[in-house]
Amino acid sequence: MESSKKLLVLGFALIGLVVLPCTCSATMTVSIDTDKNSYYLGENVNFTAKVVIVNERGGCCDLNSSSLTIKDGDSQVC
Repeated sequence: MESSKKLLVLGFALIGLVVLPCTCSATMTVSIDTDKNSYYLGENVNFTAKVVIVNERGGCCDLNSSSLTIKDGDSQVC
């Protein structure tokens, strides 16, 4: 009887792992690496992007890549 209780508890634990969603949240901040107030069209702008990922349940939102790709033509108006 004791072993069946252990199996039942283990079964519920496994179901909980499957059913509970893996949630995480992320914030991104971008800062320009200069104190200039204006830029000319086509001028290169150096910036730093920082992404912070928070796991709501530990270890479920691991990064597969540590690189950030910005394609030509992508823009953000601010």
